[in-house]
Amino acid sequence: MTCDKTSDKDAIHQRIRHLASSPISQRTKLRSLFTAHTMRRAGDLRAAGIGPQTIARAVEEGALERISRGLYQRRDSEIEEHQILAEAAIRVPKGVIALTSALAFHGLTDQMPRRIWMATGASDWSPVQSYPPLRIVRFVSLPLPLPSPVQSARDICADDRHRWSCCVGRVMH
Repeated sequence: MTCDKTSDKDAIHQRIRHLASSPISQRTKLRSLFTAHTMRRAGDLRAAGIGPQTIARAVEEGALERISRGLYQRRDSEIEEHQILAEAAIRVPKGVIALTSALAFHGLTDQMPRRIWMATGASDWSPVQSYPPLRIVRFVSLPLPLPSPVQSARDICADDRHRWSCCVGRVMH
């Protein structure tokens, strides 16, 4: 996961536009897209000119795996430590990992939330619930793409001012 989401997104969209305009086969485009990133949204594949039948055939043949609604992964890709967070970030493109999930990512808590906490803007789109289970919270202004440990602790404790100093003390020491 990178903190520079906009440049990554620009590069991805430029690659998709290039592949959509080139006269190569859909199967070759599909392979090319999955060499750079192991996970892709169905919308990104369609934008690159890959039809749903090509995606379905790749799943049937075992080249791709449908890991959740509208999300595909190369079958031979290794499962990484934070893959579930990457899946959540792809499913909620304008969201950020937040609250307890962000603390767990930074290793600041041993609590494992049952759902991935994602923060979105007040009027941003939310995905249909599937796997991984998400808990969407709405913020008026979003924090950095991946909140810092102190930001994560502040978000957790912001609703209870009495615990604020206690939480920050535990995070900082």
